[in-house]
Amino acid sequence: MNKKGLIFMFLFVVSTVSAVALTNAEQGDNKVEITIDYVPSAYVPSDGVYVEFDTRFIGDNDVFTTDDILHFAFFYDVAVVSWASFLYTTGNGWQPDEWFYADENNVTAGYTGSDLYNVTRYAGMFNLMLDDYDLGMSNFYLDEDGGNYQEIRLNLDVGWHYLTIVAAEIVSDANHTEFNWEYAKDQVVFYVAESRTDVPPLIEDALYNTVELVATEVDSEDLGQYYSWDSWLDSPRPVAEAQTPVYQTIPVAIEATPVVTEVNLIFNASDNPWDCVSGVYGSVYVDLDTMGEYTYMWYVNDADWNNMTTTTAPLKKGQNFIFFNLFGAKVDDYAQAYGEAAPSIGHDLAVLRIFVGEVASTGLGFGILISVSMLGLVSYAFLRKRK
Repeated sequence: MNKKGLIFMFLFVVSTVSAVALTNAEQGDNKVEITIDYVPSAYVPSDGVYVEFDTRFIGDNDVFTTDDILHFAFFYDVAVVSWASFLYTTGNGWQPDEWFYADENNVTAGYTGSDLYNVTRYAGMFNLMLDDYDLGMSNFYLDEDGGNYQEIRLNLDVGWHYLTIVAAEIVSDANHTEFNWEYAKDQVVFYVAESRTDVPPLIEDALYNTVELVATEVDSEDLGQYYSWDSWLDSPRPVAEAQTPVYQTIPVAIEATPVVTEVNLIFNASDNPWDCVSGVYGSVYVDLDTMGEYTYMWYVNDADWNNMTTTTAPLKKGQNFIFFNLFGAKVDDYAQAYGEAAPSIGHDLAVLRIFVGEVASTGLGFGILISVSMLGLVSYAFLRKRK
């Protein structure tokens, strides 16, 4: 069986369920049950990394209450490595081959529909988040443009919530000698209310509270998710972890005594030149020392992304989310089964919460409590796709 004919299935990540449930227990039971409904997204060729929510389904300041359905979809153009998505992915799902096999005229040879001039896009990845819950690339198969709807029941705290999609992509110059990262981000902010007649409160700035992010690169053995760079079969990949408490409550600062709260993260990822050669099935890494460099984008709540190593950002009264998205080179998961070090981009997410003020005076914090049906969906989708 040709490895590129394998079905490439994206599953919702459920590893954070226990941590999220614990957070909700700490902040109260003022929750509303709604359904989020993923509508198949649309690939829109744009000659560059691009993500955008479809505002026909959801927009900023929408209000949801008990038993409502939150429909969402997004447009994208990201060079995602996906052997099964030949129709709705840049580079027919294997952009590193499109990039590697470009001839001296910058035209990719041997791949249908690849008459691109100046093939510079190498590979990319995107990630979807609802507050501090990692939805991953969502549970969809990119070629199923006309179906595969997903409905998931969630218990959300009363309050404001953030639905966010981010993407990063590595691109080269026309000579394939210099590389740089490009980024994209889109977000909608919506409100969950106990009653449809409730008026959403304003989101107030905590004028004298700021957060400083410190991200430190460490060895893989210093991370909780240990992996080895001695062999690409040991799944070396980008990994990020919080070092400071994931959940913090701090007082509202005043002008006379401003407060800067520091949050620390550690991470590990490949950080070396990009290089690959022709393999049995396509382009592969030369060795572990030429897998490529990492990048990251971080932001607070609905702020624009930032990729500085250390920086300070403003906070708001009530619940705040600090998002850290790490992107970097890895070997494609399916390629490992064939003994091929095929290039891909991996992603890892670390999210911290800071609650500014007293819960009684600023309202409950908000979070997600995942119902049993969520786990059932993942199991069902996995079994259905394996048939």
